[in-house]
Amino acid sequence: GGVCGCAAAIGSGGGIRQMRRRAPLRAPRVGGGIAGARAREASASAMARGGDAQGFAAARTWEERAAATGAFVEHAPLDRSGEAYGDGDAAGGDAGTGGALAGLSFAAKDLFDVAGTRTGFGNPTWLERSAEAAADAPAVAALRRAGAVLVGKTEMDELAYSLNGENAHYGTPLNPAAPDRIPGGSSSGSASAVAAGLVDFSLGSDTGGSVRVPASFCGIYGLRPTHGRGDLAAAAPLAPSFDTPGIFARDAKTLRAASLAMLGSEPTAAARSPTRWLVAADAVELAEQ
Repeated sequence: GGVCGCAAAIGSGGGIRQMRRRAPLRAPRVGGGIAGARAREASASAMARGGDAQGFAAARTWEERAAATGAFVEHAPLDRSGEAYGDGDAAGGDAGTGGALAGLSFAAKDLFDVAGTRTGFGNPTWLERSAEAAADAPAVAALRRAGAVLVGKTEMDELAYSLNGENAHYGTPLNPAAPDRIPGGSSSGSASAVAAGLVDFSLGSDTGGSVRVPASFCGIYGLRPTHGRGDLAAAAPLAPSFDTPGIFARDAKTLRAASLAMLGSEPTAAARSPTRWLVAADAVELAEQ
């Protein structure tokens, strides 16, 4: 059977022809004076840190491909051994040793807490004010307990508030399936990392399409579970009544295995006790009077 409680799964390849082309690498207009000059420099620097299609095509090593995609954040360690994120205690189990996901690598969107790092949420001010996380978010911990190795944290749209995959502060991750087009968002880096073959699967979040859209744009699989089915504790919120964790993968088998590990066998309290609203039949009519 499939993953219990799943609302939507996006197959590979959908919508690439229709998606918007990447914007040229130029800084937006800003005011004059010293402040304006600094803003222009910061914006140009951010765009330079985004995806590099030519660099990706020429890349020969994992590190070169990772740098060319612009998928990973700069403020968190990038380590395929998983050692940069400590031992299994941070994950609440024996991370990376045995389990259904043993031998698989993954990345996590930078709105989930990861032990020993700060959560940036796609915004430099949020990052500056964030304290170092003492433990992994439950969704991250579940994947590590299942044996997956966490490689790094991924870029995202600022405050998760877009479906384009663009970020004025950190640039736009590369869409490996269509390098001249946007990757989709807001889980842009997570989708880019999977599509580029940098990790086996990745963790994102979906409020109004933030897993489904980049999965379609980047030609990979994406799953948004039923709201409340996955645990979003220790994750920066956009709209809690819609937010849900989701998974990206290049094949259905990995998608299913990672989703089952993340979701577990029991629904969250929100899924067991959904919010119900009773609206009087004449409420709209009365409101218009």
